[in-house]
Amino acid sequence: MSAQIFTLDGRHGGTVFERDFEASLGREAALGFVTLFQAQLAERFQTAEPESLQADAHKVAGAAGLLGLDALGEAARVLEEACEARAGVARAFEALQIEVERAQARLAAWTARLAAAA
Repeated sequence: MSAQIFTLDGRHGGTVFERDFEASLGREAALGFVTLFQAQLAERFQTAEPESLQADAHKVAGAAGLLGLDALGEAARVLEEACEARAGVARAFEALQIEVERAQARLAAWTARLAAAA
C-alpha cells in the first residue's frame, strides 16, 4: 500500500508516488499521461483470445509500473505468464479485472485532483 499525503485541511492529496510523478513531469504532462493510460486501459482486454490478452497484459504491466500501480502490474504479469503457458488464464483474467477496476478508480481520483489544481 502506498503512503498517503494529506493537505493541511485533511483532504486526500494523492500518494507520495503521485506527487513525485507530478513533480518530475509537471502537472499538465502528468495529467496527460495519466489520462492517456486511463483511456488505453479501458480499451484493453476486449477479447478472450490468449494471444491478444497476452499482448495487452504485457503493455499494461509496463505502463502500470510507470504509474505506481503495482498490484495492476503484477496481475498483468501473472496473466501474461498464464497466457504463455496456456494454463490458469481464466483465473488470472478474473484477478486482473479486479485490479483494473481498482486502478481505474485510483486514476479517476488522480485525474480529478490534477484537473482541479489547474
